[in-house]
Amino acid sequence: KKKQEEEEEARKKAKKEEDDRRRAERQAAKAAARKDEPEDSDDDQLTEKEMAMMRGYKKTKDGRTTSYFTRDVSEEEKALLQQAAGPKLIGSTSTTPTPLPDAQVPSPSSGNASASAWNQAGTWEEKNTTEWCTSCLKEYLTSATVESSASSYSAKVTEVKDLTGDASVVLTRGRKRYVFDYHLSVQFDVMHVSEGITADDIDEEEADESKSPTETVVATGTLRLPDISSTVTIDELEIEPSSGWKKKPSESNSAGVLECRCALVEQIREKVQGFVTEFNSQY
Repeated sequence: KKKQEEEEEARKKAKKEEDDRRRAERQAAKAAARKDEPEDSDDDQLTEKEMAMMRGYKKTKDGRTTSYFTRDVSEEEKALLQQAAGPKLIGSTSTTPTPLPDAQVPSPSSGNASASAWNQAGTWEEKNTTEWCTSCLKEYLTSATVESSASSYSAKVTEVKDLTGDASVVLTRGRKRYVFDYHLSVQFDVMHVSEGITADDIDEEEADESKSPTETVVATGTLRLPDISSTVTIDELEIEPSSGWKKKPSESNSAGVLECRCALVEQIREKVQGFVTEFNSQY
């Protein structure tokens, strides 16, 4: 038994010596490998310029120190950027625009479909004409008046009421479009002219007090125009009488009043057509 223990002890000792020998060989091999590696060359050393670039700064051509990301633009590049900048905004006061030759300047009242100086391609342009069109439409409507040839009745528009809407001129693909959309009502009076009293109808003592014919308002009403639009033709224009009268006509005047109202409706259609014609010729 003692002999077996001695043999076992000898085997462990031999194994330990073998492990130590192999470990020593491996360490020697690693040391030899490190010794054979070439030393670092100067290429791995960063220059002063490269160090400055890493810090985010650089020198410009004029000697200024600035951010590394600042880019110098050449004169040629500046010219290209200015050319590609496109037209300036309307109303800009930064620079004075170069005037166009006389042949290219469009006249507002000539009806020419030319685009503005900043839109020579004629792609899309819109001009707000609401103020002018509203004033023009009211002027035309308030001038509407009719007289009955078969009777002593007449009618006229006295007021434009509840007027809302807008108008504009649109230039697209080189063509002009006149766009408007209004809603309103008009008030009108119907007058009757009395024949008066002559000297033959009264006593001789009152002959010097003869009366001349007088004009009296016998009815007042309202007509509604709910859709005066560029998409509606004159024949399709709706003109609707209100449900009641502001001043109702008497039975003796009803026939003459209704006749004058129908004639006034047709006159209003003509006035709206006149407004459209002038709008087209103005712009």
